[in-house]
Amino acid sequence: MTARDMFFEFLETAFIIILISFVVVYIILGDRLDLARKIVVGVLPLTYFSIFFLNKQRVYRKKIKKALKQELNLEQIICSVREIDKRRDKICIILSEIVILGLALYGGGILIDDMAQALLVLLIMILRYLFLFTNKDKTEKEYLTIKDKHRDEFINYILPILMILIALFGKSADVIDTVQALAVFMIIYIWHNFLFSPRD
Repeated sequence: MTARDMFFEFLETAFIIILISFVVVYIILGDRLDLARKIVVGVLPLTYFSIFFLNKQRVYRKKIKKALKQELNLEQIICSVREIDKRRDKICIILSEIVILGLALYGGGILIDDMAQALLVLLIMILRYLFLFTNKDKTEKEYLTIKDKHRDEFINYILPILMILIALFGKSADVIDTVQALAVFMIIYIWHNFLFSPRD
C-alpha cells in the first residue's frame, strides 16, 4: 500500500468518525428526533441513487487505473459535437425544470424545496453544458472525449442524490420527491447515452 493510498484510507476513516459524531451530538443529544425521522423516511430513495453512484465511481476508478496501466489517452475522441447536440442539451435542461415543477404541482403545490431543487438542477445543468461544449480558453469544443463522458456520468449520478437531500432537509421526503429525482436522472441518462454514442 502506497503512502497516497494510506492517506485516502485515513481520510475515509476520519470522515466516518466525524459523521457518526455529528449524528450523536446533533440529533440524539440535541433532541432533534423529528429530523432523524425525516432522514429515515427519505433514506430508501437516497440509497437507490447512492448505490448506483458508488458502483459507477468504483467502475470509473477501475477504468482509470486500467487506462493508466495501458497508457491509454483519456483525451481520446468519442464523437464530434454538432449544433443540434447543443440545442438538444438545452431542451433537456428545460425539460428537467418542467418535470420538477410539474410533478410538484401534481403533488399538491410548489414548495420552497421544489424551487431549491429546480434551481440546483438548473445551475448544475448549465455548468455541465459549459464543461461539455466549451474549452478552457472559452472556445467551442469540436469533439467530446472519454474524460468528458466520465465527468458527465458523475453529474448524472450525483444530481438525484442532491435533489433528495434537499427534499430531506426541506420537508419529509415523499413519493413525488423520489419521482422528481428519478425523472431528472432518466432524462440526463438517456440523453447522455445518445450524446456519447459513436457516430459518423
